[in-house]
Amino acid sequence: MQLIRATVDLLEITAVFLLAVEAIKIHNLSWVRTRALKPLLAYINPTVEFVEDYPPGATFVERHAGNLFFLGIYLFGWPVLIIGVGAFDVSLSSLVTHTVAGWLLSILGVVFAPLLAGGIIYTALVSIVDQCIRGLSWVEAHTHSGVVGLLGFVLYLIQFATRRALAL
Repeated sequence: MQLIRATVDLLEITAVFLLAVEAIKIHNLSWVRTRALKPLLAYINPTVEFVEDYPPGATFVERHAGNLFFLGIYLFGWPVLIIGVGAFDVSLSSLVTHTVAGWLLSILGVVFAPLLAGGIIYTALVSIVDQCIRGLSWVEAHTHSGVVGLLGFVLYLIQFATRRALAL
């Protein structure tokens, strides 16, 4: 039931946004897309250029950007893991067995689990920003033809009928 309620709420937010596009004005949406979201995406997901030798004035960050990125992902992964372990009430002491294989797996978990958790969150963040850019581009392209307003009305009608039918 929670998932249905969250889906209907998301549908309502999307519908109201699409209906409000005319009041927001296209140039304001364009500003959000080009001045806020695209620079944010370029900052969190920069283009990587591999070089053999660094220029003489290269800073420490420029020389070690890849290593610092993975260190950041690793460090960000720890709080994600701690919150996840707490949310699912997992006892870490039960995960460590008293065999060599258990200890090796525990060490591998300490090394790779934070990288995996941080990497998943990073990838999700990049995907969300990218999808927002694509969505705003679509809205900008289809607002003049009336498709956006009609779609907003249909989505709002669907969420309204769903709320009435399920008594949410």
